[in-house]
Amino acid sequence: MTLTADPLDTLLRAAVRDRVHSGAVWAIGDASGILAEGAAGPRTGPDTEFELAGLGRILDVWPAVGALVGEGALQLHTPLGGYLTELAGHPLAGVTAHHLLTHTAGLRGPAHDGLDRGGAGDTDGGHAGGRALLLRTVPHRPPSEAVEYSDRAAAVLGHLVEHLSGRPPARLAAERIWQPLGMTRTRVRRPSAGAADPGVCSVINDLARFLRHLLGPDPEPFGAAWVRDSLRIRTGELAPPRGLFWHPAAGTHRRQDLWVHHGPAGSGVWISPTQARWAVLLTGRSEGPGGREASDRVREDFRTAAFH
Repeated sequence: MTLTADPLDTLLRAAVRDRVHSGAVWAIGDASGILAEGAAGPRTGPDTEFELAGLGRILDVWPAVGALVGEGALQLHTPLGGYLTELAGHPLAGVTAHHLLTHTAGLRGPAHDGLDRGGAGDTDGGHAGGRALLLRTVPHRPPSEAVEYSDRAAAVLGHLVEHLSGRPPARLAAERIWQPLGMTRTRVRRPSAGAADPGVCSVINDLARFLRHLLGPDPEPFGAAWVRDSLRIRTGELAPPRGLFWHPAAGTHRRQDLWVHHGPAGSGVWISPTQARWAVLLTGRSEGPGGREASDRVREDFRTAAFH
């Protein structure tokens, strides 16, 4: 694949001009590093820090779970009740980590404040609040019946990771992945009193380090098997198809082997082991007239150009 920055820069400059995004940075690469990159918007560049929101789960919860699976501390198909004794007699006891990673746990709706703080976050005193809300999280249908996205899945997994490792996912990821890879600009944003839940913030070069690592022969600490198992359809005939926190990019054929994890405001990360390519798009929110439909369209146009 021949890479040129011109069409991507043109696309994102137009998105900023039309107020779809306040700014954007992007990069495309392989296992050796970045092959092409660019930025659009005032005061936006490689050093611009973005709050990743849901996209951050691919940097903390997903690798933290993979590390525990790799060392044998977690089995994906063991019910949560086998690890969390407080779930005895609770509907979540029969749900597995596999259900949560594939969004087939029967959960719906956003996670509430306490569960996020006790799970994926890294705030003092969050564990007790996370446990309390965990017990109030009731699936609305039996697992394996449908694929339904819910950020409660990441929050429950975060609580499980903290129970098994003694550390929230972001702290475990920082120790085992971010620091060894030199992701020095990736951090947990602590909320101010009464503000939003903690989230992961990062810059484009740190995400590039992470994604190129996934294409390596044996990415520590979770290993190639975790990446391989995550980037295959794990939901049978259910639609939409899902891997483990990744899903096939919309409008692509299975032979393209192109997987994506979406973030807020039209951002996303893509990886294709078959094509030996990765891409990342980080965008700033805007109050433009197009709303989510416009930002989603820019994201899909970016993906098409990046993996043409």
